[in-house]
Amino acid sequence: MGLNTVESDTSAVRNSGYRSLAGFLNPIVEKGQARFPGVKAWHITATGIALTIAGTELEEYQNRRGKHTTSLDLLSGALTVLGVVCDLLDGKWARLARSEMWDPVKREDNEKWGQAIDPAADGVIEAHRAFAGAVTAWHLGDKEGFNAAMRNMESTNRPRTAKAFVGAFGKATPESYPVFDPRFLGTSLGRKVPNFLSTYVRKLRGCPIQFMMDSRVANANDVVTAERLWMVVKPAKRLNGKEAKHAQARLVVLGAETLAIAGAAYLVRKTLTFPENK
Repeated sequence: MGLNTVESDTSAVRNSGYRSLAGFLNPIVEKGQARFPGVKAWHITATGIALTIAGTELEEYQNRRGKHTTSLDLLSGALTVLGVVCDLLDGKWARLARSEMWDPVKREDNEKWGQAIDPAADGVIEAHRAFAGAVTAWHLGDKEGFNAAMRNMESTNRPRTAKAFVGAFGKATPESYPVFDPRFLGTSLGRKVPNFLSTYVRKLRGCPIQFMMDSRVANANDVVTAERLWMVVKPAKRLNGKEAKHAQARLVVLGAETLAIAGAAYLVRKTLTFPENK
């Protein structure tokens, strides 16, 4: 069975029109799953996290020492790109595997926790990226860059947690926005490019790219979080019973992750102080 005939990539929860752009991967996933039946979606998710973190750390290592080599830049970029590919594949891989489950209880349970793990993995990647950028800024004595990266880290998981919170009340929220809408940067897709720019183009002819990107993303995160929370009291499209129950599971996972990120950010701020704050 094909991905499009069993479980769509879109729903009241997965409601971004941008999802259709990755439709070209459907036949690749079908062939891959037939060739490697033992590979699970969470294997791809974990691999994507590891590759992206490795790519980020390699690039930030060069940023911290102020010296780049073409070979390391290419390796770092390749690791990051492979991590992004894994991020695109894991959800489709999970939906195809789920379509072949005969037990409806197991199928729904798999869907519920899969919808929680996928955004949680994004949260790990985004929080680490901001943390790594903050460490680099601290090493370079860049207080403004450090504070911008920390604001990004602290706020990065709030929009998706707010979406789960509203979903737990049975209401749908927009998953994304038009590209030129400032709120786009406060979504999972919208954060990707500025987050990567913060790492790979820290400064350009004296322009503090890392500071600017982290600041804009953090601001967008705050706006989208507030807007989504406001949806609790506003009229909105209703989720069906299954989607609302799944949102409750996501809220538990993402809520715990958001608190963990906040705690980690607090410890980072306490540890990586600047001379005047010691």
